[in-house]
Amino acid sequence: MRRFFKIKKKYFLGLGEDGSRLLSVVADFISNSGKLFRPALFYFAFTSHNRNISLAKKQCLIFEFIHSFWLIHDDLIDQAELRRGKQTVHKKYNLATAVLGGNLALMLADEIFYGMQPSSKLQKIYDSFKQEVLIGQYLDSIGSTNIQTVMELKTARYSFVRPVEIGLQMAGVDGKTVAYWKKLMHRIGMTFQLKDDLLGVFGDVKKIGKSADSDLIEGKNTLLIQL
Repeated sequence: MRRFFKIKKKYFLGLGEDGSRLLSVVADFISNSGKLFRPALFYFAFTSHNRNISLAKKQCLIFEFIHSFWLIHDDLIDQAELRRGKQTVHKKYNLATAVLGGNLALMLADEIFYGMQPSSKLQKIYDSFKQEVLIGQYLDSIGSTNIQTVMELKTARYSFVRPVEIGLQMAGVDGKTVAYWKKLMHRIGMTFQLKDDLLGVFGDVKKIGKSADSDLIEGKNTLLIQL
């Protein structure tokens, strides 16, 4: 990751010193001790069938950049003050930096993904991966009553199903095996979201690194609230 940022910083400096600061915002956000389980799921899915470790490590950046994009924008939408125990990007800097920094993270993910010249099938999966979470976020923001769909799009598919599916597809795994893992990861993802909803109301802010009462303050229509 450091090598990637070093190369990109050199390019951004050529565009103007101030422009490279936006890259630093993204780099600092990513370095702030996230759980990294989406890249980890991709990595283990890919390397379980393909031992090209250097390629796997580079592709892991895709998922961390996309996740940074969503977190930065999600914090802005929710007007959250904390992320990973520190100030959110829009609080630390300003609205423009949060919007543009998030966009930059997404562009960097796309640069890496499309740079490997993926198959048309893999491109469709990758595009669905991004679009599903976008729709899930939108449904969540308008207070959709279809909580299960929101959970599936924002968590089950985005955080569990797609990273594993993309890893297996990149490794050339057969369709039957991919289908089995997709089903399993969907179940795990839905269970994970239920636990996250509990932490969103009753969690210790020092342990979870974000505002624990944000779901109640925002009036989010989570499955826990419905129950």
